[in-house]
Amino acid sequence: FVLDFTEPKWLILYYHVIGVLSINLNIFCIYLLQYQCKQLEKFRYWIIAYQVGCFITDIIITVLMQPVPLYPLLACYTVGILSSWFDIQPVYSCYIVCDFIAVQFVLLGVSFVKKHRTVSSLADSFAFPIQFDYLIFFFLIFGIVVGDLFAYSERLTEEEQWELIKEVVPNYVEGFRSLPNFVVIPRSPYVLYPLFFVLFIGILVVVSVFLLIFDTFRKMHRLKQKVALVNYQRHAQGVRFLVVQVIKAGLSMFPILILAVSLLFALPDAQKTGQIYIACFTAHSSLNIIALLIFFPPFKLFLKKNL
Repeated sequence: FVLDFTEPKWLILYYHVIGVLSINLNIFCIYLLQYQCKQLEKFRYWIIAYQVGCFITDIIITVLMQPVPLYPLLACYTVGILSSWFDIQPVYSCYIVCDFIAVQFVLLGVSFVKKHRTVSSLADSFAFPIQFDYLIFFFLIFGIVVGDLFAYSERLTEEEQWELIKEVVPNYVEGFRSLPNFVVIPRSPYVLYPLFFVLFIGILVVVSVFLLIFDTFRKMHRLKQKVALVNYQRHAQGVRFLVVQVIKAGLSMFPILILAVSLLFALPDAQKTGQIYIACFTAHSSLNIIALLIFFPPFKLFLKKNL
């Protein structure tokens, strides 16, 4: 494979553009959720928490981190504020962004479980107990702590990274010397097996959420015959919002899954395609809000009144 150490100008420009767009759209979305979606009552605070998680993740990637991959090596360097202003190494930036990605997807899952519980209780059918929410958060905290500790224990020192570079890609030593910073991770079973496990968990979560969506729609049909139209529409709006979010989350995970596969099997063109996959993922929050403005009734109504 061939490594290109020239800074991808288009990717850095893209980070700046999508970062500014994300800041404005997320602030606008949080405002709409707080002041234009009061019919969602307390449930909207869970949605706001999820949106804030997306907002923070976008800022970390597009402003603070700005990663440039060096695939098919498990390596990258960063040119964002964290590295250029505060000299924070890329490995720690990777820990932070992975943790926030996990938090935002867990918040989305908990929001859907809560809405499913509300609909189920009104439809007199099975509902997940409140303790299930605590269990999800427990596994989130446990997973973040264990995952970070494991990653920290497996990290290489600067000397070990140089030894790995000289062993695996000796022709590119000078290229790595030209970088402002970098992190290289060994392609060992201790690294690959956790990646396979995370990939499996991601697929399992996506399948579980779609089954939950199907069950929620089935119960919504039953609920329509039991409650007043106003109450039904209130719950229907909450479900519709979450469905848009879940579809967006699934689409945003697709390039990450492809990237993970290309890394696991060391595909030769992974560097260029990796840049595209990362660019696609960083746009997920902005595309999500645009989709809400098109498909979510309260947002559509606000635009019609003010445009």
